Amino acid sequence: MKKFDKDRLILGLAGPALALVVALALTTVVLLASGRNPFEPYRIMFESASYVDVQVLIFNQAGTYYLAALAVAVGFRMNLFNIGLEGMMILGTWFGAWAGFQWGPWMGVLFGILGGCLGGLLHAVITVTFGVNHIVSGVA
Repeated sequence: MKKFDKDRLILGLAGPALALVVALALTTVVLLASGRNPFEPYRIMFESASYVDVQVLIFNQAGTYYLAALAVAVGFRMNLFNIGLEGMMILGTWFGAWAGFQWGPWMGVLFGILGGCLGGLLHAVITVTFGVNHIVSGVA
């Protein structure tokens, strides 16, 4: 078992904290430049976060992106940079929504999985068969 490394924990927390500070600062600058009150949107965001339906929406969307980030992280460990994952998710969503509307929710799930797999297959064929860089293929 590894020993607790305080420096590594601090560095691990510093990145997201710095990203949050920079995002808030840039948003404030843009709002000030457009002549708007920069504190009003923040007040609305924090006020809305207390509603249960907003919290459910946040967790639903965050869960989807968390799973996508996990899939990308596995690819990174193999030196594959699959930045086209969101497109595959959208393709799966369209297939699933269409099939779910036509034949019910379980067929929607099945077709959603198949649609995402079709997007991945298309990306793989373009990359392997035609020798296109996988980063370029993922963006396209």
